Amino acid sequence: MLRLLMIITGLLLSTAAKSAVILQYHHVSDDTPASTSISPDLFAQHMAYVEELGYQVVPLSELVANLRNGEAIPDDVVAITFDDGYSDNMAAIKAEIVPRGWPFTIFVPPLLIDQRIRGYMSWNELNELKTLGGELSNHSWEHNHLAAKLPGESDEAWLARFREDLLKAEARIEAMTGESHRILAYPYGEFSPEMLEVLAEEGFAAVGQQSGAVGALSDLGHLPRFPFGGPYGTVEDFHTKVRTLAMPVESVVLTSADETLVSHILDYGSPWPQAHITLQDDSGIRVTGINCFASGLGAQTVVAEGENSFSVVADGALQKGRSRYNCTAGSNQRHRFYWFSVPVVQLDQDGNWVD
Repeated sequence: MLRLLMIITGLLLSTAAKSAVILQYHHVSDDTPASTSISPDLFAQHMAYVEELGYQVVPLSELVANLRNGEAIPDDVVAITFDDGYSDNMAAIKAEIVPRGWPFTIFVPPLLIDQRIRGYMSWNELNELKTLGGELSNHSWEHNHLAAKLPGESDEAWLARFREDLLKAEARIEAMTGESHRILAYPYGEFSPEMLEVLAEEGFAAVGQQSGAVGALSDLGHLPRFPFGGPYGTVEDFHTKVRTLAMPVESVVLTSADETLVSHILDYGSPWPQAHITLQDDSGIRVTGINCFASGLGAQTVVAEGENSFSVVADGALQKGRSRYNCTAGSNQRHRFYWFSVPVVQLDQDGNWVD
């Protein structure tokens, strides 16, 4: 088992301020579930602001290659991603991205595309978008909770099933599009430490749904993205997030009752764990100036544990499902904040994952 939840590794580049932001969208529509939707008008405002800032929009595969090879990330970089392959993405992409000549990535679950489920694009439509600058990548075979074990399933059987799902989806995407980028978007943003080992063995990178910017120390197994939908994605919210900087975090350890946890996935009724976060030595960030927030509970007390380390533990109850700590700090760049997110998951009373 992994001793630490996340040991974030990477070559230390000349400055922690060189950061990229990965944008995540699901539906772009006024007529789809609000929690995963952004209106076409608001999406247009997002794209116009990226253009106004003069940021460089790069293919996600290029950003991943830079990180994998230890190459410097150009500053002020954005990658645009869409999860699931919804049909309403087509009009938004053609209206706002293609005319600007920008690349983008669509993560698809091949079984749902094969079944021609209403509301999803076809392979022909996806391939059309590929010719317009799109990359098509892996969103698992059928969008299940990948980190969930079946009743009575051993760890070995579960990880073998995850590996089969991963490779089956990648093979189908390659067969239908001629592309294989080996980048996974976790359904629901859910992952486990053991899954990261499988991804590394198979040469995959992965993106989650925990927020924050990408930097030299970001873990290729769970790169952060900013999700936009529901209450997230107002013009003001987008203006802040698209300009964020990657907080240079070297390690995160979760503890509970003075014991180190091996995972961020917790049983029903568990309290919020305490997150102990260590920054790169020369980050220039004052830990006394860091603010942390817990899902549904707002600002929390941050305790300095050393010159480059701090901890936070929420003062309320942890709800079942997906939660996170979001930690931010000011920078010496106007209107830009460092941002880092720690995901925490609590299973329901039956040990199941919550949609």
